[in-house]
Amino acid sequence: MTKDVLVHISGLHLETDADAGKENETIEVIVPGFYYFKAGKHYILYEEIDEDGRVTKNQIKICEDKRVEIRKRGILTAHMIFETGKKTQTCYQTPYGQMQVAMETRRNLITIGEKRICIEIDYSLEVNQNPFSDCRIEISITAR
Repeated sequence: MTKDVLVHISGLHLETDADAGKENETIEVIVPGFYYFKAGKHYILYEEIDEDGRVTKNQIKICEDKRVEIRKRGILTAHMIFETGKKTQTCYQTPYGQMQVAMETRRNLITIGEKRICIEIDYSLEVNQNPFSDCRIEISITAR
């Protein structure tokens, strides 16, 4: 894998709304990033810029035990850990306040190749101890 990469993130939230039934919310981000491998772990760094020009720096860490960690620092701050069969919690700080968020990872599939890394994570999301949505995130990191 080269140092310069393209990060493609696609996320799906299947939310339950009492009045409207189920709603699907899809999020997609494609940004340049940087990759490095250190001490048996893969690291991907990239930035997201919101509509007001505020920056959130992101780090994806893939560990040898197939655990995926996503850290956000900036306008949004969080440290999310995805490990199959485990429930983890984090404080998700936003410009509008903070939320207690829990993720229970059902499936965490990681494929690492010479020029591409693919991550697929299925998890349930709780916000402030209330079920919020079932989620799927797909991350593709490719050499530029």
